[in-house]
Amino acid sequence: MNTAQDVEVAEFFATHRLRILRYLIGLYGCSEPDADDVVQETIVLIRQHWKKIRTYQKPEAYWYKIASRLYQRWQGERARERAYPDPEEYLRAVADLTDGAGNVNLGMVAMAILRELPLKQRQVFWLREAAGFSTEETAKIMSISDGTVKSQLHDANADFRSGNSAPPC
Repeated sequence: MNTAQDVEVAEFFATHRLRILRYLIGLYGCSEPDADDVVQETIVLIRQHWKKIRTYQKPEAYWYKIASRLYQRWQGERARERAYPDPEEYLRAVADLTDGAGNVNLGMVAMAILRELPLKQRQVFWLREAAGFSTEETAKIMSISDGTVKSQLHDANADFRSGNSAPPC
C-alpha cells in the first residue's frame, strides 16, 4: 500500500533522478550502471529519512551530497587510482583520427577537460554551473565555506578555459 510519504518520495525521485545521474556521470566519470546504483541506494536512504529531509529548503541538495559521498566511498573501496587522465577520452572526441581538426565533439572534449580538474574544483564547477545551485547552497552541500566555493569556481573556470589542469586528486 502506498502511503502519502511513498508518493512524495516517488515524485521527488522522478523529478531529480536524471540530474543526479548526470551529476555523477559528468563530475566523477562514473559509469551509467554505477551512477544508477548510487541513485538507487541513496533514494532508499532518502525514503527512510523523508520526514526530516522533506523539511529542508532544498531537499535535492541533500541528495547531491549523499550521492557524492557514497560514490567517493565506492571509489576508495575499489582503490581505483589514476595518476593521469586517460588520453582515450580525447581520441574519442575526434570522429576521424586522420583529420584531427575535423568533426570534434566539443561536449566530449569539455567533459575530458572537466574530469582533469581536481575533485573539489569539479564538484564546485558542476554544482554551480550545471546544477545551478547558489554559492551558499554549494557550500552547504560540500560542507565548505562560501569563500572556498568562490575560489574553487574561479580556479576551475581558469583551468577549464585554458584546458590545462592538474591530474585529478
